[in-house]
Amino acid sequence: MVAGNPKASIIICTYNKGRMEDLIQCLASLLNQKFRDFEILAVVDHNEKLYKTLATKYSASKVRVLLNNSKNIGQASTMNCGVKNSSGDIMCFIDDDAIADENWLSELMKGYDDDTCAVGGRIEPLWIDNKPSYLPEEFYWMIGATGSYLSSEVREVRNLWSGNISYGKTVFDKVGLFSEDLGEAGSPLFQGEDAEFSMKLLRTLGKAVKYIPTALVYHKVHGDRVKFKSLLKRAYGQGYAKAYIRKLHNNVNALSVEQEYLRLLFKSSLKRLKRISFGPGRIDALKQLTFTFVATITVFFGFISGSIRDYYERMYYI
Repeated sequence: MVAGNPKASIIICTYNKGRMEDLIQCLASLLNQKFRDFEILAVVDHNEKLYKTLATKYSASKVRVLLNNSKNIGQASTMNCGVKNSSGDIMCFIDDDAIADENWLSELMKGYDDDTCAVGGRIEPLWIDNKPSYLPEEFYWMIGATGSYLSSEVREVRNLWSGNISYGKTVFDKVGLFSEDLGEAGSPLFQGEDAEFSMKLLRTLGKAVKYIPTALVYHKVHGDRVKFKSLLKRAYGQGYAKAYIRKLHNNVNALSVEQEYLRLLFKSSLKRLKRISFGPGRIDALKQLTFTFVATITVFFGFISGSIRDYYERMYYI
């Protein structure tokens, strides 16, 4: 769905969580891309001080700094600000604490043909602190990485994460923008905008996302992201958001991927049970099995909470 020699717009959403160094390293990796026909839009979410600092620092580079000062805050609103102000044919998204492989953009762009409207790639964790022994690779989605769920082959998937995803700009004309009911900072729905958008894509155009594992970025994982409490908070939010997404897209079997994921968890849990009984690494296997159980239950409670909220909202409006 992209003709000729397309130009890329790379969109980074930043919130200034005190790690300016991460953002600077991310931008440096983007400026070093082998594919050269691109622009970079660093979109600052409701932080005028950070906006002025970045605008001054990158005034002479390919980086265009924007301020999202719309009424909504958060990921979805900031991504929409980038899309509206871009000039490229392909919108490429990356997290502000990720480092792109020098071939990242080339691999994304090569993935497009006349029948493709979205291409995403692999996200490897870059551990800044020690990786916790209790975190199974199946739960790397909690830290913004693809993990073992996706294979090493090119394939079609329902959705990928906004840390490594791209869309043809004409897609937004046909499908609309990211839902700002999701991705709102401070809300239990502070995730899921990428999955919801991909479902709109599937429902409206009948197109899925092409996954290309060679389009690689490395996502920094600081110690505070893998604290047990933080991971469970993310698990609850994921379940809560999925209840909302199911409400919006129940006609496209919205949770089919989650059902497949549960089957994967069941198989991996059986393997860990065997390791606990017979194999090496019994302690780590027990930790990971316990985490799998607790995190899955937490996602389920989040989903139930979101579903109850939806039920009462519908009852109120009847």
